[in-house]
Amino acid sequence: MNNTWAATSLEGDPRFIVGYRKASGLMDCYNIEIHQDLFADLRQIGLSALDFLGRSTGRPYAPFGALEEDEHFMLERGEIPRSMKMKNRRGLTRDDSLSADANGPDELFGVAEALRIIDETDQHPVLSAADLRQVSRFNLYAISFHISNSFVGFIRQANPRRSLKPGLRYLQYGDTLKRMEQPDIVIDERVDIVVGPEDVAIISDGSVQVLFRDVDLVMQHVDPNVDAVDAALNECIPLTAGSLDALRIACNSGPRNARRLHNLVYGRLADLDLDSSAFLKALEQRKLGHLVVDGELQLKQSDVPDFLDFVEGRFFDDDHSPETRRADRFSPRT
Repeated sequence: MNNTWAATSLEGDPRFIVGYRKASGLMDCYNIEIHQDLFADLRQIGLSALDFLGRSTGRPYAPFGALEEDEHFMLERGEIPRSMKMKNRRGLTRDDSLSADANGPDELFGVAEALRIIDETDQHPVLSAADLRQVSRFNLYAISFHISNSFVGFIRQANPRRSLKPGLRYLQYGDTLKRMEQPDIVIDERVDIVVGPEDVAIISDGSVQVLFRDVDLVMQHVDPNVDAVDAALNECIPLTAGSLDALRIACNSGPRNARRLHNLVYGRLADLDLDSSAFLKALEQRKLGHLVVDGELQLKQSDVPDFLDFVEGRFFDDDHSPETRRADRFSPRT
């Protein structure tokens, strides 16, 4: 087991946190008071997650990697970008804020929300039962334990009120079948992310985009990937500065294009025929010759999907009609 997790003790009293994401992207989190009868169940969920981390293979985090059942991603907290604080989010970019405020980055940026949820465990206000019942949907819940001068937390990206659907009746069977009160909270034994004082373990790769959305963790490789495309095509057909900006903006706007760019750099790019005349001929054949101006590739944001389709080889001629087509789902021919 990773030494960080092996030394983790969950002997203290657990805390139970619920949170929902506001329009700003930041989280509102609340503590829910726990009866001691539940301590053992919550502790067992944490211990099971630690046991999994000890038995599974840890891999360095990859933004668009897929985990096998016996794997988890590893991240040091220092690798996670910082989150822009609320007062600086409106109309400011990270660079704008750094240059505009003399108080420095500690005043402007805090830790990612997924880390703050655990770090500030005992600072979250307590949610009353009456207020809890006014909220139908949360984005996550977490179980947190105090260790030394910090906390270790087990975050689940799920709505703990997800099973409370109108019209359902909750029944209990003893000697006879009878109605029981509707539960306020429903949890399971799964954990998506474990947050420690120094390290973070990602057990569910699908949770990263939601839980680390405020720092765009899955997007942090867009800029180096754009640079890699620029370097690869430079001798064949250079991209203008405007084209590179368009590519960055389009791929930072959502994970789909960012994933396509990432897969291009780490796969398809090595297979491209980068002979200049062949590349230009292929662009003309696919009716994209207008993207070349004075020997340079000039892309607007609206051109980026076509550019990615072209370099991915998604365009083809229909054997049974004169139409040109785009393959939405494709695999290489053998």
